[in-house]
Amino acid sequence: MIIHDENGSPADLKRAAVKFEWSLQPLADKFASAEISSCAEEVYKILSGLSLEQESKVLYACMGLVSGMAEILAVQRGILIETENRYFDLIQESAGLTSEWTRLFRLALGAESDPSTAQTYKVRGRAALGLYRQTAEMMKTIILNGHREVIISALNLIETAGY
Repeated sequence: MIIHDENGSPADLKRAAVKFEWSLQPLADKFASAEISSCAEEVYKILSGLSLEQESKVLYACMGLVSGMAEILAVQRGILIETENRYFDLIQESAGLTSEWTRLFRLALGAESDPSTAQTYKVRGRAALGLYRQTAEMMKTIILNGHREVIISALNLIETAGY
């Protein structure tokens, strides 16, 4: 609310601010597409680590993949991060608290456990691969042609491996 406006400049500024459209969505979409493509490397590492039963390799790649998928969602959806302490909450809320994406995110992150008898690193690895699949599916309409082949290749490897 403008209290005192001698020459009309605050009112003009307010009108301009209301009209202003600052759309970063095309850049956010491009970022998300590139990052999903880039995270294919983590998919390959997880698949390799699972097949060779290399816990450290799987867990390290999971850290990168989980972090990457969270950042993709945050940027592409324009989530305002009020405080880093709410980062994971806000991302999960955006995906839907009961969504498959959030379930896999929590498993891959280690925030939830799986009642299976599988070793924790294997559960987290499988969940991270599922999270990649879910994220790629959520973003399929914004994937750029230059990234599509890499992403499809990673998704095919996940499917072929049975994850």
